[in-house]
Amino acid sequence: MTTIPLEPPNPHEVAVLNHIAQLRLIQDSIAGYGFIGGNRRRSLSASAAVPDRFLEAVAAALDASLHLATSSKVTGAQLRDVIAFARAFTSLADELEIVARGLRQTIAVRRGELARLALRAYRVAKSLDLPSEAEQLVPHIKEMKRTLGRGRPSKPVPVVPVPPPVPPTTPTTTAAEPPATKAGGDR
Repeated sequence: MTTIPLEPPNPHEVAVLNHIAQLRLIQDSIAGYGFIGGNRRRSLSASAAVPDRFLEAVAAALDASLHLATSSKVTGAQLRDVIAFARAFTSLADELEIVARGLRQTIAVRRGELARLALRAYRVAKSLDLPSEAEQLVPHIKEMKRTLGRGRPSKPVPVVPVPPPVPPTTPTTTAAEPPATKAGGDR
């Protein structure tokens, strides 16, 4: 039995899988982490936007009145905790967004620099004068041109629609109508 050797793992994919595992550990460490549906998100967005000072004022009132805390089903400590949670994790979210933008720019720079070199190699390949080299490169140059998608696309052959056959018609005769006369006679 012949075994096909496995390709070595792509080092970039291995690194990315490790980073994703680390990000998932971060997700798991955040209490209540998850996504909510659009209807619930819309219903919470106005109340989530209240200022911290408002929540602090309500927390102080709840601490001052046991009856208010019991009626409201929330404590001042809970409100102060959610303020601290939002401040801390908003900074993490901001940092992750910065990292994501930086990663996208890093990808674009690295890809752009090497793609520029690939375009130069394409131009050089098209201009080679050595017959043996040119013959070997012809199919590669055609594939590069095709995959690059530049240049004028070939015109498709126009399809002329064939009209459906018209059934023969037989002439029909109709009785001639008398000429119309003006009301009120000739003048």
